[in-house]
Amino acid sequence: MNTIAQDQDTPELQRLLKARQRVYSDATRYQILQIILTVALPVLGAVLAFTHQETRPYVALYGLIATAMDVMWIDRMQRRLLKVAAKISEEFDCGLLKMPWNSFVAGKREDAEVVDAAARRWNDDASSIAGWYTGIVPTARHAMARLVCQRMNLQYDASLRKKYGTYLICGAGISFVALIVGAVAKDLKLIDFAAVAATISPAIFWAIREQFRQSDSATTNQILKVEAEKFLDSVQTGGCDDAECEKRSRELQDAIFQRRVANPLVLPLVYWLMRSELEKQAQAGANALLS
Repeated sequence: MNTIAQDQDTPELQRLLKARQRVYSDATRYQILQIILTVALPVLGAVLAFTHQETRPYVALYGLIATAMDVMWIDRMQRRLLKVAAKISEEFDCGLLKMPWNSFVAGKREDAEVVDAAARRWNDDASSIAGWYTGIVPTARHAMARLVCQRMNLQYDASLRKKYGTYLICGAGISFVALIVGAVAKDLKLIDFAAVAATISPAIFWAIREQFRQSDSATTNQILKVEAEKFLDSVQTGGCDDAECEKRSRELQDAIFQRRVANPLVLPLVYWLMRSELEKQAQAGANALLS
């Protein structure tokens, strides 16, 4: 028996989810700023450089400045906030799935003041975070239900990042082709083409870099998911007692935490477009494993 379905909607655990969502929202603001500075404005600059030759040196300089700001400031702020969100997620999982906190991997818990401030700043629809782990029936053995939740994390995240990575590489390819076509149409000299390319290059490099990050993250999730499924088979056949199951789930959770810290953000629009389908898949997966 397990109480995951009812415990996840208790005020304390919901407070952690609110804080988590708020911190991710803060990180997303930096992501949007990053996209404006390194994608939207460089693309507009490239268009301007095609039509007004005298602007080419200035928009090329902007491209270099935008790249430096992204690497030295925006990306670093995102990384810091993602670590905070990962710690709050870890506290939620440890409390709900009844696992000890591993300070060797996660460090100390996030300060209560940070969690409380973030939770109070969250003002979205409460129904969006209710029933976070879907399809967990109370009749399932806790060790089994806990592992299904961990697998659900990995499957959901891997599917989301695979699709997002596809969108990114398509966008980079379209931008590159448009650059070549525009250069040919305008019959640009090499030096002028280089100036325009320097302007739009931050956008293309950002998309390629993000695609690599998303692909690497999805691949890691798949590897962990395979290990979780091997563990599921062991639990289903009675291959571990409660103590051994907890130990192995804790090891899997350590990997999930490290993945959360390292993972790049996904654009909110992509997440919301895919959320309904991914939740249906998560429900189907839980039903198949716990039926």
